[in-house]
Amino acid sequence: MRFVNVAAVSAAGFGLLPNLIAAEDTDSGLPRIVVVDFGLTDRKYDYDLSGKISEMIQEGLYNTGLFEVLERDKLDTVMTEQGWTNSGMVKPEDAVSMGKMMGAGYILTGTIISMDSEEKNFRGYGVTTRSTIVTLRARAQILETETGKVFFSRSSKASTVINEAGGLTNSNTGVFVDLAEQITDDIISGIKEHKGFRSQTNDVEIVAVDIKSVPEMADVEVDGVFYGNANGPISIPAGMRNVRISLPGYVAWEKKVMVSENTRIVAQLKEVNQYE
Repeated sequence: MRFVNVAAVSAAGFGLLPNLIAAEDTDSGLPRIVVVDFGLTDRKYDYDLSGKISEMIQEGLYNTGLFEVLERDKLDTVMTEQGWTNSGMVKPEDAVSMGKMMGAGYILTGTIISMDSEEKNFRGYGVTTRSTIVTLRARAQILETETGKVFFSRSSKASTVINEAGGLTNSNTGVFVDLAEQITDDIISGIKEHKGFRSQTNDVEIVAVDIKSVPEMADVEVDGVFYGNANGPISIPAGMRNVRISLPGYVAWEKKVMVSENTRIVAQLKEVNQYE
């Protein structure tokens, strides 16, 4: 972060979530969840940010090990075929239909509540200083697709202060994306900490591992479930697991691995043409 002062993220989580039922469990034993783009309370807000924050949350959900997350391209295909809008404004009745179509037990929706900036000027000693307070507010909810009921809701706010002196100007471009990352971290933390979600993993220990690939950022799948990308923080189920590390244009690395805390895997991927 290149900002002068960053305010802490504040959030309010609501205890609306009982122990989750095993609806739409997958081969991995985890319930499937889909993430739709966040809605906007005002059309003047940045539409692109709604998609970006949804992608951030989707990646965060992958790494919790609590869900099997439906890939966005599959989500977009189904929503286009059914004439649904990929927006956080999902009606409960639509959530039920979407869940059945996608084989998902849960849908995460959200809303960008506000994107605000407030300027304050100070003049003294021949210098004009301007401070801009930038604030982003968002709310995320998880609906159970069997009933359309809201089982998890969390509102979050993130702020930063940009100081400018003299005749310099400072664009807010990218600032809201950085704030969206803070909000994403807060929402994912709330999901991980909630006892209702944690109860799903009583029989499966989720551990942090170190997985690297050469080239970097290959896809990591465990027992057929995508968990994230190599060369970054990732948590996967412990025990004997089938780990597959792949990257387009390269031969996939795949082995049975006994996974435990801090297991380290380095996959040297070879180009496909080396085998032609």
